[in-house]
Amino acid sequence: MTQVADPEVLLGDFDGVKLSENGRDYYLTECRDVCWVEMLDPAAIPGTVAASQRVRSPIVLATGSHHMQAYWFPMGVQRTLGILPFVFLNET
Repeated sequence: MTQVADPEVLLGDFDGVKLSENGRDYYLTECRDVCWVEMLDPAAIPGTVAASQRVRSPIVLATGSHHMQAYWFPMGVQRTLGILPFVFLNET
């Protein structure tokens, strides 16, 4: 099931957490009931100056169930969404 992201239902830890994947860092935070990811610009063309700049995007959708979730964010290119390269699991 996919639903609008709400901090009350998200399984991931957004309390200033840093995650890394393939040499890229992702910083997860929550501010004023919105969960955010800060990362290198995923829409930038590799090798350009823009590719080395960090962007901050809100988490807008969650896909999964009460056992696991994946998170979607706007990429800033029309209505294109990106997905974090992590799945968050409920340990219980």
